[in-house]
Formats: sequence, C-alpha cells, structure tokens
Amino acid sequence: MLWDVIYNKLKSEGIEVYTPGQHKGDCTTNYVVVRPSGTNQFMEYSTDVMYCDVMCYVPLEHFSQLKTFVDRVKGILKKLYPQVKDAHMEVPGFIDDSNKSHMWSIQYQSYRQFFNL
Repeated sequence: MLWDVIYNKLKSEGIEVYTPGQHKGDCTTNYVVVRPSGTNQFMEYSTDVMYCDVMCYVPLEHFSQLKTFVDRVKGILKKLYPQVKDAHMEVPGFIDDSNKSHMWSIQYQSYRQFFNL
C-alpha cells in the first residue's frame, strides 16, 4: 500500500509520523500524519491511481517553521520517486484548533495494477 511506504520512509528518516487518530493531545513538536485518500482507475487501463495525504503539523507558536518542515518532508519523499510521486495537490498552512497547530497537506500518488476477471 502507498501509505505504509510513505510512513516507513518518513520514520526511517527521523520524522515523527502517525496514522490517523494515533496522535493524542496538543501539538508540541513537528509531526506528520499519513492518511490514505482513495483510488481512481487510470484511464481505461487495468491500473489504479492510489492517493495518500501527508499532513504536516507544527505547534501553533511555530508558524515560521511550517514551510521549512514541509520542504524537509517533500525532500525525503522525493527519494521514493518513481514509485511515489507528488500529485500536485496541496492545502497550504492553516490553523488547526483541535490540536493547537498549523497544518499543511500534500497529496502523493502511486500506481498499482489490477485485473478484472
């Protein structure tokens, strides 16, 4: 699966990384949440495009670190190319009141073959 490839790569590079619902409490350090976000059939081929959201969080008082942290995460995930590619869909930084943080979301994609029998 796409999400676990991303999760394991970030973890191996020293990034604090979680799956959805795993992080509890307020944001006190920079971290990432990796969430699968669906699939689509690629044209009419026997291939799916899998999508995954990589949500980068920094503490509310550290907004100035957000872009630097996002760029670090992107740099790490570039090492997974061509298996994992940037889907060119980003939601720039906004305040997440639920855990007192700023969050920036980046979407990644990968392909997998399937067969209709």
